[in-house]
Amino acid sequence: MTKFVKFLIGIVLAPTALFTVFAFFQGIYSIFKSYKITLFFVIGMIVYGLVHKFIYNFSRPYVFAHEITHAISAMCCGYKAQNLKVGEESGQVKVSGTNIFIFLAPYCLPLYAVFILLIYFFWHLLSPETAFKYKDIFLFLFGFFIMFHLWHTVKTLQETEQSDILQAGGTVFSVSIIVLSNVLIIFGLLEICFSGVFFLFFFF
Repeated sequence: MTKFVKFLIGIVLAPTALFTVFAFFQGIYSIFKSYKITLFFVIGMIVYGLVHKFIYNFSRPYVFAHEITHAISAMCCGYKAQNLKVGEESGQVKVSGTNIFIFLAPYCLPLYAVFILLIYFFWHLLSPETAFKYKDIFLFLFGFFIMFHLWHTVKTLQETEQSDILQAGGTVFSVSIIVLSNVLIIFGLLEICFSGVFFLFFFF
């Protein structure tokens, strides 16, 4: 697929991406409105914002998640990943092949938040009663790492011209894909977490 074709696809997807941003903020409103269910998730998001702003910006953990997601997505596509390097502001992982999925996966997948949900899911399978006692802690951590992902994704796209974005197909195409993917993935995860609060209906 040529860069020009990707640019045209990005133009076509842009209005949908804008609509999903609107739907995202509707969903956020729904989260705050349903605070009796989502309270600890919301607190986790707020706490991350405060910690990031005034105490620690979590740049190294973000770089680690970014490069690990590149590696995982490459292996999912049948490629090899090696020589992972993580610094305070940048990192690197060598992969034997690339595609759009590999380039954009770190910007679309909230890796730590998914990891938290997987821990809780398997703990719940092994010991439902014990897991339920600590549900609020997991919701807090889930909200914390959702905000972590969103904050760093926006910050990264705003501050620097990422080679991943350019190689995936350019800014218009890549940002449209990133916006659509983030909203759908995050709302999908929220649907799993919360019963009684429905997010995906904002798209229909």
